[in-house]
Order: sequence, then structure tokens, then C-alpha cells
Amino acid sequence: MRPSLRTMRCVLPRRRGAGAAPGSEGPENGSRSAAATRVLDALSPRSSRDTADLAARSGLAVAEVQAVLGELDLEGAVRERESGWVSTVSSR
Repeated sequence: MRPSLRTMRCVLPRRRGAGAAPGSEGPENGSRSAAATRVLDALSPRSSRDTADLAARSGLAVAEVQAVLGELDLEGAVRERESGWVSTVSSR
């Protein structure tokens, strides 16, 4: 039996507004996980960094960094470039 659209609306997270500025609707710094904070601290707004570099800088496993980057990307806090990831949030 397939779930109805009504059921799916209750389960699926809401999407951010398309016209919103990156990082404007994500959680405030205080509500981010420790892993997310470590990855954001390891990122640069100008120089892109790959996941292996971010793992080394943050002290997390590559798989955990990839998961955190996915969450941060959904928030609009990071952006992926051809050469790696960059932060879109202003530093402190």
C-alpha cells in the first residue's frame, strides 16, 4: 500500500523558500550540532576544501563530514564547487 500525499506531508521536512538568502533560514549557531560547528570552522568562504581535508581539519571521519555537509547544504550554510566546499555564512 502506497502512502497518501497527506501522509507524506507529515513525514517530509519542509523546503526552504527559494528566494531566501543563503544561510538566512538555517538554525542559529547555538542550535547546530558540535560536528556541524567543527565542519563550519574548518571551512573557508574563499578557498574550497575537499571532504578529506575537512575531515583532517575538523577531527571527524570522512563519512561524518559528508553527512554534516549534506545537512549544512540543505540549510544554505555551505556550497559545493568543482574543487570542494566553501562556507556561505559569515564568520562569527
